[in-house]
Amino acid sequence: MLALLFFLITCGSAFALGLVGIYLYVSLEVSLILIPFALLSCIVVIYLVIFSYIFGIAWFARSHRPDHMRIEIKETLRLVFNEISFSMLLYLILTPLSALPRMKNPSRKAIENHEGLPILMVHGFFCNAAFWMPMRRFLRKKGFGQTYSVTLDPPLFGNIEQFTRRLAKRVDEICEQTGSEKVVIVAHSMGGLVARNYIHNMSGDKRIEKLITLGTPHHGTTIADTVFFMGRHLRQMRRWSNTWLNELNEHEHKPALVPTVSIFSYHDSIVSPQESPILKHARNVPLRGIGHLEMPFSKEVQDLVYQELIPLSD
Repeated sequence: MLALLFFLITCGSAFALGLVGIYLYVSLEVSLILIPFALLSCIVVIYLVIFSYIFGIAWFARSHRPDHMRIEIKETLRLVFNEISFSMLLYLILTPLSALPRMKNPSRKAIENHEGLPILMVHGFFCNAAFWMPMRRFLRKKGFGQTYSVTLDPPLFGNIEQFTRRLAKRVDEICEQTGSEKVVIVAHSMGGLVARNYIHNMSGDKRIEKLITLGTPHHGTTIADTVFFMGRHLRQMRRWSNTWLNELNEHEHKPALVPTVSIFSYHDSIVSPQESPILKHARNVPLRGIGHLEMPFSKEVQDLVYQELIPLSD
């Protein structure tokens, strides 16, 4: 659904920008050389406005950062540039292209050197399976051929219970297809809450060998409090007055039903405060200088996920 939506939006936007370009050339006699730069500038300005709001919220509700987790101005500029660039790559290219049949079922060229459990990747809010293309490609190059993903629809106005049922169905499909009794879940952002809900409220611990979360707002995120009207799943990620999340976190003080690793960044642009991903019953891995959408593209994050999977491949 999201792939088709973004495919139509991208095509419509390209058509609209083309009309603007024609108007600039015919009516205002703008040079053909300058028109592409003018149109690109419009896109960049829109992104800058959106991310100014996002980064503003993240800074306002930021966690205290240990000295060794702080970054300099140069690293901050790199962080902002990467977050905007990867957002463009994700939403203007990968997500629209995933609507094409060939992209839905990419060919597997990796040699499966690592025997072991299937790996299921669960995306977060307003994304789809295309989010995992960089991570899946990396893991396949490393020999993990049994990598799968799931798309949680609808992208807006959904709820985590609905997504959990979709996840449960996908896990059963993979286990039936591979003959495996369990899977490993790698989840980003909201996907981590979906996986935890599956573990605790749908007996998912019988199907999951290990849970690895990336930038998951286990204790909510401030930006969800500002856009809660966009769906119940956003209200389920709020920091304040969140009965659903409080009930899920009642299990935090008990031993984890499934070995859990929470990888998070002290410079997450979406999840704030940035220590929200810390779980008492998990092994928490802090990072610095990596944004929320950058995670699947980050070599550091990819290597961390790979190291967590190696012991399960023997």
